Amino acid sequence: MKELSLYFHFPFCLKRCRYCDFVSYPRRDRSFHLEYEKAVFQEIAWKVEEESLRGRELSTVYLGGGTPSLLFPEDVERMLNYLQGFFTFSPSVEITMEVNPETVNGDKIKAFQEAGVNRFSVGVQSFNPRFLYFLGRSSSLGQIENVLSSMEKIHCSSWSLDLLYSLPFQSLPEWQQDIEHALIYHPPHLSIYNLTLSPVVPLYSFARRHSRVFPSPDEEALYFEWTMEKLEQEGYIHYEISNFAQPGAECSHNLTYWRGGEYLGVGVSAWSYLGGRRQKNTSSLKNYLRRLEEGKSPLTFQEELEAHQKLAEDIMLRLRTKEGVQSSYLLTRYRRGEVETKLKCLEYLSQEGFIIKEGERFALSKKGILVANQIFQEILD
Repeated sequence: MKELSLYFHFPFCLKRCRYCDFVSYPRRDRSFHLEYEKAVFQEIAWKVEEESLRGRELSTVYLGGGTPSLLFPEDVERMLNYLQGFFTFSPSVEITMEVNPETVNGDKIKAFQEAGVNRFSVGVQSFNPRFLYFLGRSSSLGQIENVLSSMEKIHCSSWSLDLLYSLPFQSLPEWQQDIEHALIYHPPHLSIYNLTLSPVVPLYSFARRHSRVFPSPDEEALYFEWTMEKLEQEGYIHYEISNFAQPGAECSHNLTYWRGGEYLGVGVSAWSYLGGRRQKNTSSLKNYLRRLEEGKSPLTFQEELEAHQKLAEDIMLRLRTKEGVQSSYLLTRYRRGEVETKLKCLEYLSQEGFIIKEGERFALSKKGILVANQIFQEILD
């Protein structure tokens, strides 16, 4: 029986950051958090039966948001115990929680560990107070540093740190300082993202009016080129476009996505991929709670991918990783004619220097990583 991953979306936070387009609501009311958890339990029970998932082995569980670290450790323990009533946990199950430094300290992280969490993803974004303020982050630099210092004190060996670059008014030396500051804490894993703004977020209109205060595309590329070289020098493996890990510290949950594995998403706005079908829950918290209270499905979108869609997405997702994609893997799973068409595209991109070809393996070059979105569009077309 195939392994399965589970994503739980906790949509509540202290406040909405100015760049965030995730489904989230600034609400600290614990009683409402517990009401939401109860609804999620109903969804899990419904989907387990609907999708015949009972007894499947969970290899990873990811608590994302929002700010799931607003939960109490006993809430998390209750959820993990509930899941064990439907699934078996892999002996090496990875259970990750995203944390906002303002909502935790060493004692709370330790309590989450005792509840069953064995990996933490710390949302830092920047060590520069000016950028934290501009992004609308609620954490102070002192709170960030206290949490990161706690990781070593409580012997937490599996955790990640998120940083954003290409911020308004950000210079290359300022970005380099952020990376150097992060390395003081020896994080096992680093996720590095460039600031991307959706039209629905407050910073979008500012960016349209003041585009010149943001780094240009060429400057962005320079920032990321330096980052790749610096982190590789420090012993990190660049195992996915935006992710760097010390050997053995890769995020297994995200590798499920990039390797085309199956995952169950629960909670408002969560996505699932099961049996070749992609599903999405309603993005409205009100509708989500009402539907489950009425015994109805929270799904608002469902599609079964056609073979050519699966092929293109499989190539695109695997190219995000250092391991890339093997032609033999594709030929054993998809129609030869369609695979050969995609392989011609990969061959062309390798001749242009965007892809490295080693035998039957194709992987993005450093040049290709810098224009990955354009390459993926070529593959999807």
